[in-house]
Amino acid sequence: MEFVRKALETAAATRQRRLFVISGDWKKGMKVVGQILREARDFVGRDLLYFAEFPKESDIGERRFKEFARNVHGLGYLVQKKPFAIASSVLGRTYDVLVLDAYENFPPRDIGIIVETVRGPGVIVLLVPELPKWASSKLFFHEQYVVTPPYSVKDCRDIFLNRVVKKLFEHDGIYILSDEGKPVKLPKEKKAKKRKRKLKIPKEHEFPDEIYQLALTQDQIDVIHALENVPKAKKHAYVILADRGRGKSAAMGLALAGILSSKKWKVVVTAPSFQNAEEVFRFIRTGLEALGKEYKEKKREISVKEGGEVVFLEPLEAVERKADILVVDEAAGIYVSILRSFMQRYKRIVFATTTHGYEGTGRLFQYRFLPALQEKFEVKTLRMSEPIRYGEGDPIEQWLYDVFLLDAEPADLTEEDLKQVAEGRLVFEKLDVEKLFLEDEETLRQFIGIYVYAHYRNNPRDVAILADAPNQNAFAVRTESGKIVCSLQIAEEGGLPKAVIDLLKEGEIVQGNIIPDLMLKYYGYDNFARAKGLRVVRIATHPELQGKGIGSFALKNLIDYARDNDYAWVGAVFGSSDMLLRFWMKNGFIPVHVSPKRNPESGEYSTAVLYPLRPAIKDIVNVSNFGMKLRLAYELDNFYRNMEARVALLLFSSGEKRDVPLDLTTPEKRKLKRMVEGGLHYDALSEVIYRMTINYFIGKMEPPMEEKDRLYLIEKVLKKRTWKGVGDVFGKDPMKVARRLDRILYGLARWYLGEVS
Repeated sequence: MEFVRKALETAAATRQRRLFVISGDWKKGMKVVGQILREARDFVGRDLLYFAEFPKESDIGERRFKEFARNVHGLGYLVQKKPFAIASSVLGRTYDVLVLDAYENFPPRDIGIIVETVRGPGVIVLLVPELPKWASSKLFFHEQYVVTPPYSVKDCRDIFLNRVVKKLFEHDGIYILSDEGKPVKLPKEKKAKKRKRKLKIPKEHEFPDEIYQLALTQDQIDVIHALENVPKAKKHAYVILADRGRGKSAAMGLALAGILSSKKWKVVVTAPSFQNAEEVFRFIRTGLEALGKEYKEKKREISVKEGGEVVFLEPLEAVERKADILVVDEAAGIYVSILRSFMQRYKRIVFATTTHGYEGTGRLFQYRFLPALQEKFEVKTLRMSEPIRYGEGDPIEQWLYDVFLLDAEPADLTEEDLKQVAEGRLVFEKLDVEKLFLEDEETLRQFIGIYVYAHYRNNPRDVAILADAPNQNAFAVRTESGKIVCSLQIAEEGGLPKAVIDLLKEGEIVQGNIIPDLMLKYYGYDNFARAKGLRVVRIATHPELQGKGIGSFALKNLIDYARDNDYAWVGAVFGSSDMLLRFWMKNGFIPVHVSPKRNPESGEYSTAVLYPLRPAIKDIVNVSNFGMKLRLAYELDNFYRNMEARVALLLFSSGEKRDVPLDLTTPEKRKLKRMVEGGLHYDALSEVIYRMTINYFIGKMEPPMEEKDRLYLIEKVLKKRTWKGVGDVFGKDPMKVARRLDRILYGLARWYLGEVS
């Protein structure tokens, strides 16, 4: 196969990768795999990774693997076989050859992770049925997270795989072959010379040479050199920005080895998960061993003899601890609220984030968090562009970024666009999803690009769900000139048959239908689950235009669309920050449920809001809202103890007010009277004050009170904090807190006793 040799010669010269797609009968195709890998032995290493779906109900996956093994037997490859279900287990590892059996499955997020484990020069083989057939297939990932009741897998669109196939034909470095090895697409290979950049260690440096000699690129050397200064300064932050595979985690690990070996520093490392930070710890060990330093290692902790110590903590744990240095890896996967807490807790911080990646994006980090960081800290930004696993300009990386839209950007806005926005010359429209993904690339990139800047957890799975899920649709707000300035992903929910409703009531997990599910499980409303509604999965405004009412314009038009198309409600579920809750309530949405558990990643409580479009649904919303407020009032000292008081205050202010009689007994009224007269204080009648405060927040009788006084009531009376605890929340002396609360309660008691109006 002469064209294979030529492809791999170029790949070897440029340290890049090549992708071979074999389409058709799998038995014949495996012979072609063997031929390719026989040629590849002269150019690549022997570590081979084989991924496939192995269906429980059949042995087809195993049969294909055995046929593969038979065809590569004797070629010297060290084969590791893995199912897609454990794709994350290969994060941080590298291989020379990857074989992807995509007959049953092609899980988008996992494909990105798996392909990026291949070093350059490297070979990737993709095995699929005939391409037109594969493009319209319903694979396991469709059943897993794309289909939503009452739809079946047959209702799924076949847009995503058609996009994958389209992009296979568009990109260089990708060879498409028949199951007999005949070329269907042969890209042109340019002659390339080996290029090796000479690495320069700075003349003046503090870390030992052994640390720098472990670096593989000049970018890594520059980052290590910059991080020598971390221990010297206070209120300094270092921000490392890089795409995947640039070695930022390795550089941080080597720098930490230098820091830990020189002084008894305490270092906390955090990331969305320990898996994200494993590379940091691996290179701390590598660096310490190169320096000949003794160290002890426990689970997620390293202590250096006569040196410092480093420990990994989950983000919420890291907020509670103190250390000399904080290192945050994959910062794009951690919520802004937690990143801001780090700024208050630590004086020396290193942030590293992936600019484009499969677990999150650094765009939002740069746009929303970096300016806030620069206000509080002296910030040094370090950028890494040179790949480590493979050479620059790798065509397979470019294909991945393109097909999964990892590098999508919002539209560039002109003065005319800004003028149209200012004058309200905007158009709300429903987009044709098939046309969007397969024909209108520029609009698609604008649409997704807004999400990249506005949301953390963007990954290829989200792209596939929007493309193929039968209940998902895309809406947009455009300027008159056609630029997208607001993106909305909308899921149709409800309309559930009795069988599915019964499953949900019994506690079964059914894909999608988030709002009907919680209305059934927490409130028992079968009729709500039978009605169809629209859930706003995502809504995001162009980063240059936030705060100009475009999101509200979009919601108003979406509600009109829902009403015109006979939907019963519009809703959303989100982590309830003060800002987000205000946005939804301002637009007429009413909170109906707050999760009793915090999101472990954001620290926020998921809140469901609804805009009813029918009288029966409005009644359900009002009853549910009151029940939510009652539960919140009684559980603020328990499940909701970590909720921000301002969020609780907003939730209490939502929906309709109801008459809630206080029904104080005669002795309780006497107690209140004595408090007004100065004879009793908080501790002597806390149970009366507790009932009075709950009545104040959820009842119709609402004496005027400053917002800060209401926050004091929430923190002390409803959350039952100690005086010191309340003082810590507000940064006040506990005695001053007690005196202020006495004044608040004095006024409130007089109101309830009828002494003031």
